[in-house]
Amino acid sequence: MESLLDQADALILTSGEEGPDRPNFEIPHELANHAIPNGEWLEVRENPNKGKGWFAKRDIQAGSIILVAKALVCALDLEYIAGDDEDDDIDQDEDDDNQQMEQEDEAQGSTVNELLVLDLLQNILDDPSIWSEQLTNLYPREEVDIKSSPVWISKDDEVFSQFEAMIDQIEKVPGLVGKSKEISRRLPLIIRYNVLSIETCPELLSHPGQNGHHSLSGVGLYYWPSFFNHDSKPNVSRYAVGNIMWFVANQDIFARQEMCISYLEHDVLCENSYRRNCMLTLDFKV
Repeated sequence: MESLLDQADALILTSGEEGPDRPNFEIPHELANHAIPNGEWLEVRENPNKGKGWFAKRDIQAGSIILVAKALVCALDLEYIAGDDEDDDIDQDEDDDNQQMEQEDEAQGSTVNELLVLDLLQNILDDPSIWSEQLTNLYPREEVDIKSSPVWISKDDEVFSQFEAMIDQIEKVPGLVGKSKEISRRLPLIIRYNVLSIETCPELLSHPGQNGHHSLSGVGLYYWPSFFNHDSKPNVSRYAVGNIMWFVANQDIFARQEMCISYLEHDVLCENSYRRNCMLTLDFKV
């Protein structure tokens, strides 16, 4: 773990005024055996109320590392915060008129999601197995769920033009022929419903080190961790340094018990259910 913190410190110290580059850390050697789920410990099973989720196959002691993952794609908060600042320049008189429109736009997508969509599309073009072996297994999988989800519409014409051009290239890639329509519909939704926020320690909102790691905060899409369901009383905690995230049992977990994380920072979990649900704006079930 020290090696990850050292890499994070170095990335921040060498960054310019615009902030650090996106981290591209590798899973440390001492944690590499947790990168693939331990089939003796856990399995993905169907939860009638939440869909697929991770379940313990045996008793797991508190403090045990359950899973370690590297993000398929990630984006830093600093990459899109400038766009949010520009919104603050809108005249106050226009705020009330635009509030409903902004809320509708937010439901359709966000700037950071757009960054992830384009990056992940490029990764799929470079390596089609990312779609066929990983992303296609993530929610939403069923047509009924896809149809009931909001249509993704980019607020940036340039981004949407890039998206359409890359989707057209899909049909020229062996193994992806005939998949362009499915990918164009599902990929933005897969990102919308499966991204996780990246903080060094979401439970404490802390950023250790002399200069802190707050500039490495952002969002990322992870494959195996995407099968963790949310619970307001999670039995698994998550931690991250850059694009590497690991999951630790925060209490004893018994065989056949579902392992859940919180999609929210833990300091929010003390709020009442109404406030928690207001923050879970991505249609998660609590």
